[in-house]
Amino acid sequence: MNGNIFGDFYGTWGACGKVVTSSQATHLPPKASLNFSLTAQNKKGMAAVTSLSVYSFLLLLCSSFLSLFSVDGLLGRGFGDHIEWKTYSEGLKEAQSSHKPVMLIIHKSWCGACKALKPKFAESKKIEELSKKFVMINVEDDEEPQDTKFQIDGAYIPRIFMLDSAGRVQKDIYNKKGNPSYKYYYGSTPASK
Repeated sequence: MNGNIFGDFYGTWGACGKVVTSSQATHLPPKASLNFSLTAQNKKGMAAVTSLSVYSFLLLLCSSFLSLFSVDGLLGRGFGDHIEWKTYSEGLKEAQSSHKPVMLIIHKSWCGACKALKPKFAESKKIEELSKKFVMINVEDDEEPQDTKFQIDGAYIPRIFMLDSAGRVQKDIYNKKGNPSYKYYYGSTPASK
């Protein structure tokens, strides 16, 4: 048996507990190429490589799984994956370039009223059709813009604002059938009234 069959293997893990380069492996006697033992240091190295391989595999698996979902679908957050949602910054840029108005929904993941509104919003055919005429922005939790223009009459949730294409709140567009203290609160959708 020729020692160079194991050349690259020796270069990585060593032979007989010593690190041997590929060129040195061709000069080893055949028995040395088959009789090697791992030192404690090499075992730690193998464990580290194995752990790294497992973590790399899991990362690859997770990113492959997430790639099955569109970004728009992830941004829907229960308000309708069939609607073309944008992040706040992307939406404002698109509104400026397309000259479309913006519908901005501000909500929290833990909010009961927000959770109750989601299926009503997602199932509304009227909203689905209207969404094509707007840039749709959906912000949740820490994504909420900290600008006071979105706290006109308080910081309650959910709040739905209409903005012009320059990002200015259209203060005259609000829930006229709702509580006047919470003008931008919508507990139902047009289809559910």
